[in-house]
Amino acid sequence: MTANFLKYCFALALMLYMPLILQSCRQTRKPSGKHSEEYLKTRVEGIYDSVFAFYNKLDSMDRAGVGYPDDMEWPQFDRLYCTDDWNRQLEAMSRVEEQSDDTYFYDLSYWLGGTSFDSLSYSNVEVIDRTGDTATVSFTLQNGGMRLPMLLNMTFERGDWYIDEMTSNWDNSTDYDHIAWKHAMKRFAETNGAERE
Repeated sequence: MTANFLKYCFALALMLYMPLILQSCRQTRKPSGKHSEEYLKTRVEGIYDSVFAFYNKLDSMDRAGVGYPDDMEWPQFDRLYCTDDWNRQLEAMSRVEEQSDDTYFYDLSYWLGGTSFDSLSYSNVEVIDRTGDTATVSFTLQNGGMRLPMLLNMTFERGDWYIDEMTSNWDNSTDYDHIAWKHAMKRFAETNGAERE
């Protein structure tokens, strides 16, 4: 009877604690594939490698005194690397700009952190947070002598990670403007679009 009683106690304890054991295993399991931090970091690096390769090529052409070819195709980085919602906000902002002769969004590029470009690079790419299909990634953008802390809110959609918000000088550690770009586009379109109606 003692052996049966021990088996019964063991089975009862196992049944009671099994949900906790399984939950604990799920929480400690690291995401794999495209949801891993390693992949996400590589994705952000790939995005900026592509963007900066294009602009650094233009910088080399400028330094060599060579003009841009008339038929040169300008990559649509927003379409390639940003979420559908980001692109909707960009289109709304662009429509307002097109309807005006004197109202413009910022005269600098969020991809470059300025109006000009000089030896673009990045460093310190770090995944700060990742929960399900959203993540936050920080890095430092370098444009010539300028070092600008950047924060990306990433969303997993269309089978990969895309930028949903881009915030420059996110930690206010420099003298540059603190700008959440998608939010600024939305505010610009709402404010300036309403003035024309």
